[in-house]
Amino acid sequence: MTIIRINQNKIENINRDIVIYNYIISMINLNNNSIFDTQFEEIVQNSPDELREIIKAYFKSMSDMQKKSFLIAKDHLGTSFNIFKSNGFVNFEKQFQTK
Repeated sequence: MTIIRINQNKIENINRDIVIYNYIISMINLNNNSIFDTQFEEIVQNSPDELREIIKAYFKSMSDMQKKSFLIAKDHLGTSFNIFKSNGFVNFEKQFQTK
């Protein structure tokens, strides 16, 4: 019985990993530019005026991998996602301010 439980746990973990992997692949295969552009516009519109220039520059500087990561983070965190607290934006803002 113990062997069966161990195997069931392994199977459940493998299934969970497969679901996560498939989700990530589906996000990568979607038309990320249109999804990203929609999310980008939403964030810009809901941002304070004084930060809009920095946000636009930040999004413009993102690589494809960073855009995909952004979409996954925003999807997983939902309404608790805050671009202003993300490591990428915080680091970019510091560099932007020194220019």
